[in-house]
Amino acid sequence: MNPRALRLAVGCLIIVMMTIGCYVCMAVYLLPISQAMDLSIGQVSLLFTFGSLASVITSLVVGKLLQRFPVRLLVAASGVLLTVFFFTIFLSTNIFLIYAGAFLFGIALILSGFTMAQVLITWWFIRNRAKVMSFMNIGLGLFGVIVVPIVANLINVLGLQQTALLQGLIMGGSIVLASIFLLSEHPDTYGLKPVGYADSAVAAAAGTPAPYESQLSVKQLRRFPSFWMILIGSVFVAGAGTGFMNTAAAFYANMGLSAVTASYCISIYNASKLFWSPFYGTLTDRHGPGTASVICGLITAAIFFASPLLSGFAGAVMVAVFVACGSFGGMLGAVSFATVFGTKEAGNLIGYAHAATSLGAMLGAPIAGFLFDATNSYTIYMMLAGTSMLITTVLVGLGTSKKAVQRVKDREIELTELSA
Repeated sequence: MNPRALRLAVGCLIIVMMTIGCYVCMAVYLLPISQAMDLSIGQVSLLFTFGSLASVITSLVVGKLLQRFPVRLLVAASGVLLTVFFFTIFLSTNIFLIYAGAFLFGIALILSGFTMAQVLITWWFIRNRAKVMSFMNIGLGLFGVIVVPIVANLINVLGLQQTALLQGLIMGGSIVLASIFLLSEHPDTYGLKPVGYADSAVAAAAGTPAPYESQLSVKQLRRFPSFWMILIGSVFVAGAGTGFMNTAAAFYANMGLSAVTASYCISIYNASKLFWSPFYGTLTDRHGPGTASVICGLITAAIFFASPLLSGFAGAVMVAVFVACGSFGGMLGAVSFATVFGTKEAGNLIGYAHAATSLGAMLGAPIAGFLFDATNSYTIYMMLAGTSMLITTVLVGLGTSKKAVQRVKDREIELTELSA
């Protein structure tokens, strides 16, 4: 492997662990902040709303930012923004100051989180692209298991303010250092090709097609049905998954489990993602995102539909293990757009994909909650979630098919002939 590409993969792993790991840690900050500032949990939790708003906005413009600024500058700046957010908690003088910090943190979640990492991996990897992306989830999962309890204990020992300052300096600083010493710009900047690149002559000799790279603009790509199929599929898979994940404790309680037993099932769900994420990545690299999404989507749909028939701890464990198979929503857009449209507009396309998953995430939990309030059961939601997974498999299967790719090629040839 190209040493620069290897360093970049390690750098992406570090920035994702630091940035998203901080987001995961925020759950343990809510109660201490509310106690320190004499606010309700609801008032404090609004920081997630401000962060999500900033993330959606940044997702939509990340492509333009990449065209104007170096990657390493954007990532380094996000490390500073993350540190500023924790500094607002360190001050702990005004909740509106923390809201402003959360907005800056929401920007960092895109510029040094999964979105940026997936753009960089898309640029630098053709072979094993999806598998490398899946390593980000594995690293984050392991990081979360270790760091969350450490932060919780530090708050008890050092206090809220000192812990926030320490976490902000360490993790924000790690992002800045990774951007300087590990990350790289687009391979073309160095006269290099992505890992697994094969030019037309080599590909023809090997009997395999060269990777397709459309030169169409984002405005032109938005006119293809496959563009919207992938985006809508991302909304559905994210909504189904987050609707379950964010209400999992209530779902398991509805199955008759105690709070402690429910927490075990949530841990099993998170641990299962460490297997399913590389499984999806390997399938994608070998058979394409359409096949991988269909297989994982059908497995997840089956357990959603079967969940009302399951009971007890054994049934809850089955739900936890197999629903985790559907946690590929964060990767779906990145690998699918690269397959159909190539990597020229990776920044814009992956940004759109993350905006779509953010929309699905915002809709999933309240839909699950309101349906439970209306029926005192999660049965209707689980049926809806299963249907959402089926819709995803159909849309992604069609949107990434050989016909979809050929349609893009044909349109590009047509436009070239018209301009000649």
